[in-house]
Amino acid sequence: GKDPKNNDVHGEDTETVTTIKAGAGIDVQKTTETKEKAKVGDTIIYTITVKNIGNVTLTDVKVDDDNTGLHKEIAELGVGVTETFTTEYTIKEADLLNGSFTNTAKAEADDPTKDDDTKVTDQDDETVTTEEMNAHIKVEKTAEPKEKLEVGNVVTYTIKVTNDGNVTLYNVAVVDAKTDLNASIDVLAVDEVKTYTTQHVITEADLIAGQFVNKATADGKDPKNNDVHGEDTETVT
Repeated sequence: GKDPKNNDVHGEDTETVTTIKAGAGIDVQKTTETKEKAKVGDTIIYTITVKNIGNVTLTDVKVDDDNTGLHKEIAELGVGVTETFTTEYTIKEADLLNGSFTNTAKAEADDPTKDDDTKVTDQDDETVTTEEMNAHIKVEKTAEPKEKLEVGNVVTYTIKVTNDGNVTLYNVAVVDAKTDLNASIDVLAVDEVKTYTTQHVITEADLIAGQFVNKATADGKDPKNNDVHGEDTETVT
């Protein structure tokens, strides 16, 4: 301005406001309600949340869960904003043999506070334990007819071999020595049943003994090469 004698008068003041430091951050959380005793074939449902925990907007966000096949992109994720995804995984026999299944979700985004191609990243693991391995084989043997037999009568046996455990069985030998049955099963899947028929002709020795006792056996290996045995005995009179 001017004073009364027309001289210039000047005054000024400067104020500086500081801001917090820009920082990019991303957080991944992975959860599931199924935590333990999962069985082969069970479907595990995961919830994955991705949150911008920094103070700048994130762009080109990629969310991946390779084991479940989840691959998502978020063009822009604002400060404090959360995106949620669900994905599934089916428990396999290999997981059962391992005793658990650990799965990882990952997220990455461009870091706007950097001038280069630096990424901001995070990941989270979730582990589901499985039921214990139970390798088992069941043999069921029935005969027809079963009683009041005479010399020369033919007894027909039906032998059922069932994998009633929870893992695949291998190289199963099915034997009924007294009827010369000798069969092999390369692979016996869980709940799979193999059925065989074999015969015995009643002899005078059987008649004198008053009965004929016969046993069928099944012997194989579990996936860890442990022996698995099952048997059943049938008596005809």
